[in-house]
Amino acid sequence: MKLPMMPGMAVVLVLGACASDRVYNVPAEETVTDYVVANQLIEVNEIRKTDRDSWQYVNDRYLIYRGRPNDYLVELKHTCESLDDNSILPPTDLIHDHRYLRTTDTFRGCIVERIYAISNNQRIELRNLGVSPGQT
Repeated sequence: MKLPMMPGMAVVLVLGACASDRVYNVPAEETVTDYVVANQLIEVNEIRKTDRDSWQYVNDRYLIYRGRPNDYLVELKHTCESLDDNSILPPTDLIHDHRYLRTTDTFRGCIVERIYAISNNQRIELRNLGVSPGQT
């Protein structure tokens, strides 16, 4: 005997299946460090900030700062667990000049150790470091 499936139940099942897949696979810290070395990323001392900037989580030690017109990989001195919510762009904590983010500032209470200039292609590669071959 077949039981009729209610439309609401089908929606719940579909949403549950979607929620079980991770939206973003977090690459290991060593993987990102190896990427920096292998690609010989150029270190910069500061980022010029604008009102349209944003950022993307890479892992608890790295983030991608989306500036205008350039993107940057920001390395923090220690792991920073407060990076999991990027719904707002926080102001830097130690502001020498509100127009720049520098390696002497902090981001979400975490000390900025290094800033690397990256291309659009490198930004995409960094976002895909945690993805296994064949995974979408």
